[in-house]
Amino acid sequence: MDVRRTPKQDLVDEVAMRTDTRASTSVAPTNLKYDKSLNRKAPVNKELLKLKFHSGPIDQRALSSREPQALLHDIVATLESMGLIVQTTNDEYKLKVIRPAGTREEEEVQSSDASQRRSSRAFSHNGERRSGYSKFAYMLTSFPVSLVKRIKYLAQFGTQYNSGFDGHSSPETFKNRPQPMEFGEIRFHLMLHRIKNLEGLLIVDVKRLRGDIWQFKALYHEIVPKLSLRGEYV
Repeated sequence: MDVRRTPKQDLVDEVAMRTDTRASTSVAPTNLKYDKSLNRKAPVNKELLKLKFHSGPIDQRALSSREPQALLHDIVATLESMGLIVQTTNDEYKLKVIRPAGTREEEEVQSSDASQRRSSRAFSHNGERRSGYSKFAYMLTSFPVSLVKRIKYLAQFGTQYNSGFDGHSSPETFKNRPQPMEFGEIRFHLMLHRIKNLEGLLIVDVKRLRGDIWQFKALYHEIVPKLSLRGEYV
C-alpha cells in the first residue's frame, strides 16, 4: 500500500528529530568538574605598582631586582654613612638628600689639581679647538646667566643634565676635574623606579635640585657603587 506523506507530516518529523538531538547533546557527563584554579593569575606585588616608570638613559650599575622596601632601607643606611642628610617625602619611594657644604682634605685637593693640570696640557695641544671655544665663550657673555648655564649643561650633558646619569658623561669624566677646598651644598631627589616591560627590575634614579652640577654628578658616581643593589627579588 503506497502511503504518501504530506509536507505537514515531514515538517513534524523534522522538528521531533531536532528536539531529540538537542536533548541528547545537552546532557553533560557527571564525572567532569570545573577547576577554578585554571583561572588564577600570578600574584601581583602591590609595592611594585607604587613605583613610577623610569624615563631616559639607563645606568646599568643602578639596576636592582631586590624587594623595594628592603632596598630603600639599605640605601638610606648607605647615604647616612656617607654623611648625607636623608629626608622622606610624600612619595614612599622618593627621598630628599642633602650633602652639606664643607671642606676637603688638603691631600684630596692636591691630587685633583695634578690631574687637572695633566688634562689641561693635553687640551692645549689642540689650538684650533681652544680658539673656537674662546669665540663661543665671548658670544655667551651677552646672554643671561641662567640661559648660559642651561646652554653649557645641554652641550656637556645633553637634555638629561639634571639627572645623575645623563647618558653622556662617565665616572672617568669627573676624575680629572679639580676638587675645590670648599664645596657648596647639594640637594637632590633619589627615587626607585620600575622599568617598563621588565617586570621585577628596578632602577635608582637621582635628580639634582640645587648645587654645582659637576659636584652633583661626581657625588652620584661616588654613591652608586656603594649601594647594595645586588640580590634577587623575593
